[in-house]
Amino acid sequence: MRILIITNLFPPVVLGGYEIECRQIADQLAKRGHTIQVLTSDYLKDPPIQEVVTYPATRELKLYAPFDQPLASKRRRTRRQIDQLNYRTTLNSINQFKPDA
Repeated sequence: MRILIITNLFPPVVLGGYEIECRQIADQLAKRGHTIQVLTSDYLKDPPIQEVVTYPATRELKLYAPFDQPLASKRRRTRRQIDQLNYRTTLNSINQFKPDA
């Protein structure tokens, strides 16, 4: 089965346990023979992150604001632009990868 995982953060970018558990689930699914692709944000992408995975983790989604800034600091227009960019990025990933789930 082809599985696309969409998440805001993914290791090696870790702020809590969710990212670690998401990676463990993806690893186990890949070990069971599923084709995995991860779509996540570009948060802390620079400097380039060295990854050792058996499946791609595309870091193209945008966050409204860094985690250390209040969300209210972003204007409504900026949020709408980010939503539209993330929507297009997600559709492109779906159309290219053609996931079953």
